[in-house]
Amino acid sequence: MTDKKIAILLDFDGPLFNNDLVKKEICLRFNLTEEQWNTAYNHSKKGKLYVDYGNIFKELAEITRISPNHDTEQDLWSMFYDSVLTSSNLKSPENQQALKELLKLGRVELITQGHKEYQWLKLLRSETQNIIIQANENQLDGNPPHSIEVIPEDKIGFLKQRLEVLNKEEYEVIQIDDRVEPLIEVKKFANESGITNLHQIRIFTGKYTKDKSPEGCGWPDMPNLSSAVRHIEQTILNNRGIEGGHSMSDRMRR
Repeated sequence: MTDKKIAILLDFDGPLFNNDLVKKEICLRFNLTEEQWNTAYNHSKKGKLYVDYGNIFKELAEITRISPNHDTEQDLWSMFYDSVLTSSNLKSPENQQALKELLKLGRVELITQGHKEYQWLKLLRSETQNIIIQANENQLDGNPPHSIEVIPEDKIGFLKQRLEVLNKEEYEVIQIDDRVEPLIEVKKFANESGITNLHQIRIFTGKYTKDKSPEGCGWPDMPNLSSAVRHIEQTILNNRGIEGGHSMSDRMRR
């Protein structure tokens, strides 16, 4: 079989980062009820395709009455997330190791949707950003670097666009996500576009486990990223003669 290059479209929240831990930490430190958190969370999503943590923290500051001397948005950020995201619970050694292994298998494009400042902070504090930067520094000359893309709104549209570009560049594409909707929509786009070099894996974890994978979806449900890496090695790459590669982005923050 002709050698093929591998590109991996990897979702951040869920497969690599546990947002439930952040929620529990915030509620614990600021004595919030489940109802207070849910109200702020739901209000932040109005008119948007993502959760705006800037608005969440502003509303929580009002609820907890701790904001009189903290009028600027930066003060609110410092008060809420800067203290919360120092928690060692946000660093998963298992996920870190799985990411390092995945980076050796092909060109990884880490894609995440949300409030840009908050997403970049999570990428930094979980050490995900540093792992990708280090992998780029250690790779062989001539290989394009891995990338990180923070998408504020239309993540699904971005995934479709990347699949189309990577297909034209003759990459075998692997999409990894914990949500059913992005997998379904990208698969539908691939079928409509005649793209046959797409593989998909669902990480079955977190709050989206309530959304069952549809029958005949064609993708496996994996409990974590480590299992997904093993599946890629044993099923997708095994005896395929596939050549690794790495992805480009001018948005990587160094």
